[in-house]
Amino acid sequence: MKPADAGVSLIELLVVVAVLSVLAVGISLPLRNDGNNAPSDAARFQSLFENSRTLAIHKQQLRGLRIEPRGVALMARTQGGWEQSSQIIRWRGRVAFQNLGPIGAGQSFDSPEVTFLPNGQTTAFQIRFFSSESGSASCESDGWAEVTCSQN
Repeated sequence: MKPADAGVSLIELLVVVAVLSVLAVGISLPLRNDGNNAPSDAARFQSLFENSRTLAIHKQQLRGLRIEPRGVALMARTQGGWEQSSQIIRWRGRVAFQNLGPIGAGQSFDSPEVTFLPNGQTTAFQIRFFSSESGSASCESDGWAEVTCSQN
């Protein structure tokens, strides 16, 4: 082994620094908080709603969303009852949920706030997202149409 082979080359050092900087940026981006979290919470909810509805139709299985003050969890109906996923997707701001329809009203304690039937029908609801600033956003569904969200 020659003395020139026994160290770290400048190119290797640059590659390591570049990888570390990409990792640092990737970690710090989700921590950024501009104060207006409502639109991102509404967009996340709309995506979860559409995906859950599609799953219910394609798998011909009852699906649901459990809405909690700290976040939302996916649910599926099995022979043993409702099963909730272990992962809770956290809200970035405050949330207020209102059930507006017969599906989901008066169900058992472990039932989700939003229920998706295999025929495409869902719970009619309105959900509002509040940010630490004065902004807010809301999403609603009449139980048949797709969820619509708006920024207030």
